[in-house]
Amino acid sequence: MSAQLSPALHPPASRRLPCWRRFLIIGALLVTPSCADREGEARSAVKAAAFEVLEARKLETESFDAALEHYEMALNSISQVRQEYPDTSTAALLNKPSTYLGPITIGAIEGTILPAVRRRAEAESSPLACAAFMAETILAPAPRIQAVCTVARSAAALGRVAVAQQMVQNATVTAHGLPAGSESREKAFEALANALIDTRELEKARSLILAHGFEAPWQRLAIALARTGQTRRSAGMVTHALGGEPLARLEARAVIGTALSREGNPASALAMMQEAERWAKLVRSEQLTQAGLILATQFASQRALNAADAWLGEVNGLRTAKREELDALITAYKEGGGEARLLQRVHDGLKMIEAGTDISPASEVPWLANIAYLQAKLGEGEPGAFALSQARIRADNIAPDDGLPLLTNEIETLLDIGERLLLINHVQPGMDATEDALKRLEGLPLEQRSNILSRAASLAARAGKPERAIDLIEKLHDQAEIAAALAQTAQASGERLMVPKRKLHDLVARFDRLEGLR
Repeated sequence: MSAQLSPALHPPASRRLPCWRRFLIIGALLVTPSCADREGEARSAVKAAAFEVLEARKLETESFDAALEHYEMALNSISQVRQEYPDTSTAALLNKPSTYLGPITIGAIEGTILPAVRRRAEAESSPLACAAFMAETILAPAPRIQAVCTVARSAAALGRVAVAQQMVQNATVTAHGLPAGSESREKAFEALANALIDTRELEKARSLILAHGFEAPWQRLAIALARTGQTRRSAGMVTHALGGEPLARLEARAVIGTALSREGNPASALAMMQEAERWAKLVRSEQLTQAGLILATQFASQRALNAADAWLGEVNGLRTAKREELDALITAYKEGGGEARLLQRVHDGLKMIEAGTDISPASEVPWLANIAYLQAKLGEGEPGAFALSQARIRADNIAPDDGLPLLTNEIETLLDIGERLLLINHVQPGMDATEDALKRLEGLPLEQRSNILSRAASLAARAGKPERAIDLIEKLHDQAEIAAALAQTAQASGERLMVPKRKLHDLVARFDRLEGLR
């Protein structure tokens, strides 16, 4: 007699499934993992993600870009578990921000660590990006705004206008949080007004200037409007306007006068230039040379060469002009058809120096450097380069051993000579003069070295020596100074400088506060 099977194990015939359906279910059970298997696979994925987090943290000391890749791989694994194993307890844990993935919670990785590392990785990509990061992470709001404005101006000069405008917009939000009526708030908004002008947001600048009554930015805005073709508007802005330093008023009127002349309004241009000359009588004595150079440049642009020559002679403008002023003068005399006249003035100056003057070396060497640079840029390249090399030799006689002001003058003059040699494509002599200047740094107090190091870094960048540029920037101690130096370096090289990522990483890591975000 056969054994009876328990009804519990063998359902009645009426409840039994057809054979074909039983085969389908058995097949599904064979190919579908059990709950335990799915849980194990989810945990394995999480374990791999935790390993990626540990790797990312190790790599932060070498490369934020490499660390970012591992953080993103970890989060991709977490996302995969959430999507493919939603019914597991592991997935449920991953939905809680407080759950740890390695040494850091998921919420911290997703909310703060990943965005922060991504920003630092971007900072490793170029000197300008690093400068922006350095400026935007300064803790104190007022210095941060000033630094951001400095970097934004360099970004705009490089054509990165959208980047510059976004930086200024972010800094404006910060400025509104400064104490109402405080000096720091007013300085911040004035810096922002100037930055808005430089980043071509002229209407925003106008609104800000009017809200605060800023005098100097009002004159700068008038200049910017004149240079963008809004000459009548700019002329109306400065006519009978209250406030402003005489030098700023003079410059605005002189630039507007040139714009009027180019538009075919000679009478209005003459009246504006006469007004500018009246303001020249009111500038401070130490600003008179600068005033004369502005007037000479604008008169030359208008082909009023006799007036331009008169102002150059009046203030001995070629003796102390900055390189930017010399470049503007060259452009203006060429536009006005007076290139030969300016070159003759250079020749006259060279003859005077060769014959011997009663001017001290501290004054004569910068003068020689200026006229040598003009000579090279006005078509006499080889004689100009030779005269610059002579200026470099004579610079050694500027400073006695115990004369700190003269030592500073000597260093600055050597940097001027180095810069001008680089600009006429004499790279090695230019860098030699720059390195000569740096050798004299030990004689200066620490607080006086920053500007020199920043400027030397820009010259190294211009010479195509990226590692030397960053080495000099690394000697700076203040975060804002480093941001400014990086921006100037980017601007000097036209953002073509290929700096090793590790160098930029180390600068970012030096002021990194990532640990506090975990």
